[in-house]
Amino acid sequence: VGVPMLALTGTADASTQKTIVEELLLSASTTQIFLSPNRVNLKFSVTKVKKQDMMKQLEWVVQEAKEKGVEMAKMIIFCNSLVDIAGVVNWLMMRLGNAAFHPQDSRKREDCIIGIYHSLTLEQNKERVTSSFKGSGLKRIVIATTALSMGVNFPDVRFVLMFGPPRSILDFHQEAGRA
Repeated sequence: VGVPMLALTGTADASTQKTIVEELLLSASTTQIFLSPNRVNLKFSVTKVKKQDMMKQLEWVVQEAKEKGVEMAKMIIFCNSLVDIAGVVNWLMMRLGNAAFHPQDSRKREDCIIGIYHSLTLEQNKERVTSSFKGSGLKRIVIATTALSMGVNFPDVRFVLMFGPPRSILDFHQEAGRA
């Protein structure tokens, strides 16, 4: 006799769906419900730039942070690699200077409006970034890999930037779904 079970996922391609069915030993009579991934509240824009000009595309983020500080809209910048994360974080920190902190004379990690999140981030730092970003904390810009997309809900993210093309359509869908 089977045990009633409910398995939920936000995104799963055909291969992932097959793995879920096999790993959970679901029967052939399993009911699967699919909802369209179409999100009418999202607008997409693509800008093709040369690699050497990619950082310049973030200049509007710098201006927004300098003008609004902790009142700016929350955003996530997704990167495909730790090297890209390091480059974006360093560039933003250099361009923002004192404006990267609140208050601006602080240099404490918890007072920085920028957060970093990837698979190798220490758990205590992941928790600090996500709790600040979810609630009324100071984090306004999180630079991350798709590790941030796994089971996290940020209800008030206004912008999702993809620093380079996502590695797959599944990554694209998960990253876009953070907005």
